[in-house]
This record gives sequence, structure tokens and C-alpha cells, in this order.
Amino acid sequence: MLKRISILALTTLIASQAQAGVFKLDKDISDTSNLAWPFTDTRWNCYNNDELDDLGKPSSGFHFDADEYARDCAVSSGTPIYSVMGGKVIYADYHSVYGNQVIVLDSSGVFAVRYAHLKSIDSELNKFDIVHRESSKIGEVGSTGNSTGPHLHIVLYERLTSNDRALLLEGKQPSADKAALFKLDKFQRP
Repeated sequence: MLKRISILALTTLIASQAQAGVFKLDKDISDTSNLAWPFTDTRWNCYNNDELDDLGKPSSGFHFDADEYARDCAVSSGTPIYSVMGGKVIYADYHSVYGNQVIVLDSSGVFAVRYAHLKSIDSELNKFDIVHRESSKIGEVGSTGNSTGPHLHIVLYERLTSNDRALLLEGKQPSADKAALFKLDKFQRP
């Protein structure tokens, strides 16, 4: 059962995250962010809908609104997933669309990352835990929720408002304009 949290409590939660670090967009890489690679192995590839279309491969077409720039990483089921950004876990539970999912909010409260369709959420990971970039295990790749096969669905949200953060606390999608372009850096991995 989800616990309701007040805006004041959410503001306090965000302020308490200073030790996890603040995520920043890196405007030097074509207006995209630079997130760590979520796997120990670099052989996997992660694509968004446009990249799949450019490669002449069919895309799921499920990425829209705030998930417009989401990336799907086709990875073997059970592969460990590590945090791509430091912050605080604000959701770690099952959702009918995203399946087992974890949402991490950075300490500024402006950015969040969703990890979806997990086979399992790491047993030591709880709501409001602090995770560190590249070293905190999030869970394992799976195919839960609305999924057609094992993969990691990962998305970065930006410019989050208090209303967006409240939606994410319930595992829901924030406002449609919160999608952020991002890059996963294979040189920064666990």
C-alpha cells in the first residue's frame, strides 16, 4: 500500500538528499544528459523509438508523452541493473503498466529516472533509500507489466514540479513536457 506524503514532507525529503549529489544536464553533449551505464557489461545496446526507426528496426511505439525519449535496453533476463544517477528512491513497487519499477529523484528534486519492467527489485532497496551513481544495485532485467520481452525501460524526467513529484511518488507518469533527452555513458559503469 502506498503511503501518502505531503508537499512539506516531500520538500524535506528533497532537501535531505544533499549527500547523494545533484544531477546536472551536460549541455556539452548535444543538449543531452550524461547518465552512467546501468550494466557491468557494455555489449548491450539501448535505443529510443527514433533510433530504432533510423536503423530500420521496428519500434514499440509505446513511448509517448513524458516517456517520449525513453530507452529500451534488450538485455538477458536477470541481468543486474545499477543506478545511473545518485538520489533518493521515491517508488519501488509493482505498477500495472511499468511492472516492477524503481524511480529515483535527484537531490535537487528537478530530475528523476524510472527503471521499469524489472524481474525483481533489489531486496535491500527500499522507498526513501539513497542510491549512488554506478554503485547501487536497483534490480534485475525482466519483462513485467506491459512488456513484450526482457528489457530495461529507462527514462529521464526533467524540470519536475511538486505536482510531477507527487505523481512519481505514486509510480505514475509526470506531465507530458517532462521528457528529457539523455545519453547512457558506457565508460561510466559499475
